[in-house]
Amino acid sequence: LRAIDFLLSRREVDARRITLIGSDLAFFGAALRPKVKAIQVTDPAFYAARDLASRTTVYPHEEWNEFARVNPEAVPAMLETLDHFDLFHFAPRVTADVWLSVGPPGSVFSRATAAPLAQATAGKVDIDERTGYGYLDYRRAIAWRDGHS
Repeated sequence: LRAIDFLLSRREVDARRITLIGSDLAFFGAALRPKVKAIQVTDPAFYAARDLASRTTVYPHEEWNEFARVNPEAVPAMLETLDHFDLFHFAPRVTADVWLSVGPPGSVFSRATAAPLAQATAGKVDIDERTGYGYLDYRRAIAWRDGHS
């Protein structure tokens, strides 16, 4: 957030063209700094963590699964904490254009699991399903960014 504030304070930065690229932090930034124009989000960890963690063994979800196995008494507190960071709760505050990069069907963050987040987001959302061909996926991401900056 401070980085966004810094950019917004600079005369040489066109504040109407700020695009955030990342994961959960890009989404949080757009929700908490509505002057952000666009965001590109790939595989957010905190979105629906309560439901999605048990479906996978990939990081960081597996960290939460392991914590639950080792500390079963702490699971309610862990889930409550994760719920505070669920992107779904921030979505109505995101007015930026949003590009959600999702994995293929069956992925933790697929078109199907991203749909509720896209519907809850105030800004225009484009869902892009990765092909698995890094160069092609990169070219689409750059094209989207260039069209929204």
